[in-house]
Amino acid sequence: MITDNITFDKLLSDIDLQIEVLNAIAADNPILNEQLRLLLESREMLLLQEMEMQRLDIQTSVLN
Repeated sequence: MITDNITFDKLLSDIDLQIEVLNAIAADNPILNEQLRLLLESREMLLLQEMEMQRLDIQTSVLN
């Protein structure tokens, strides 16, 4: 579980870095702005998925 958290944190960190770079260079470039939008959406979905997995893990451990 600790390894999973480190891997997930690294993934989020990498996405955050890409978002930061794209924010700096995108300006009016529609392709870069679309990439930025997709990265932001992906980051949000990953966080929601992680929260749901934690919720299910807690729920499962309570039932057992």
